[in-house]
Order: sequence, then structure tokens, then C-alpha cells
Amino acid sequence: MNTSTEKSLPPEVSILATELLVDKFYALRKAFEAVYSGKLRCDKYEDSRAFTIALNRAIFQANQLLLSEDRALSNTQNLETQLKRLKKCFLHLMN
Repeated sequence: MNTSTEKSLPPEVSILATELLVDKFYALRKAFEAVYSGKLRCDKYEDSRAFTIALNRAIFQANQLLLSEDRALSNTQNLETQLKRLKKCFLHLMN
């Protein structure tokens, strides 16, 4: 059931938006894994661990949304917000 603030995307648009998000999450994971060594591993272990957990959870949610029939706009927007937050965290870890 959709509320007045939540509208469903057309199926083809929703699938493409979700697939794009999944690709972006995997690209972020690949970038993180490429730099996760040495100083980052030692000095920012807890932050890196929290980032990895949050990223894996977001990837799981994005994949679940891709497989589900419920591709509500709010779900996609929530994943986009998580992606932005994770990118900020990633940049923080790199400093």
C-alpha cells in the first residue's frame, strides 16, 4: 500500500535504479578493499570494521530489494542515503 508521500516507480525504472545502486555499493567495496592495508588496517581498525559491516548490510539490502517485488521509492531513497553516508565514511577512513 502506498501513502501519499510514497509512490512506486515503474518496474523498469525501479529495477535500473536498484541495479545502479548495487553496482555503486560493489564499486565502493572494491575501492575500500584496494586501500585497506598497512596504516589503515592498524590505526583505524574499529572504524574500518564498522564501515565494512555497514557496507555489507547495505549491499545485502540492495540485493534483497532487487529480488523483491516491492521496489518503493522510499526504499530506493533509503539506499541512496546509505550510499552517501558510506562514501563520507570511506573518505574519512582515507584521511
